[in-house]
Amino acid sequence: MELSGIEAAVLIIAAAFGVAVNTITGGGSLITLPALLAVGIPLKQSLAINMVALAIGGLGSVFGGLKSLRESPRSNLLLLLPTVLGSTLGALLLVQISLDALKVIIPILIFVSTISLFLPQSKRHFDNQILAYISVFIISIYGGFFGAGMGVMLVSILTIFNYGKIHAITALKNLQQVFINALSAVVLMSGGLVILQPTLMLILGGVIGGYTTGKYLEVISEKKLKFLMISIGLILSVVFAANILVA
Repeated sequence: MELSGIEAAVLIIAAAFGVAVNTITGGGSLITLPALLAVGIPLKQSLAINMVALAIGGLGSVFGGLKSLRESPRSNLLLLLPTVLGSTLGALLLVQISLDALKVIIPILIFVSTISLFLPQSKRHFDNQILAYISVFIISIYGGFFGAGMGVMLVSILTIFNYGKIHAITALKNLQQVFINALSAVVLMSGGLVILQPTLMLILGGVIGGYTTGKYLEVISEKKLKFLMISIGLILSVVFAANILVA
């Protein structure tokens, strides 16, 4: 399909803001998906394009927060294993299971995850680490399957199990989101659902928004970053709940 100049600009701006929100907490699809649908792209293709764009655009947030990520212990990268396994399973389920059942519990999951950011961090030991891996695996299944608000859930788990200070946790979460979106994108791309031009517009906006936000998050205070996360998490909870009531 051929996009007009205005449609291309809309997708670039939506991606910039969407990946910025993803970089802070998650839930950027609430911005990018409606934009794709608004320019006339069917739902299935929109889902596929969105996953591809968020995966590549999310690399901007990873590089923007590279300093914080490097400060994390290398052992934290072991969390990518349950992330990859879970998101692959979730992506495979995506083509077989209805999303209707998830719509009811999504706002609850996001709200509980947001409130849990107030909890004190635990002292991590072997048993807790196994529980953390299991939790990340489950969230990654959801992320590969649907993904809305998964960033809030990942931050919540990484905080509870004490995977570092909030800046390091955010950087690690952004890396996990890239893996989750990328694996889902591969599954959807195999079905020939990706349309090139709108995908490129989203990638361009996403890289800009992700890198800029990632760099910004490295320099703001821990208190402000946590406030941003909790605020966006509560807003996402309300938005999803309102969508259910209106539907």
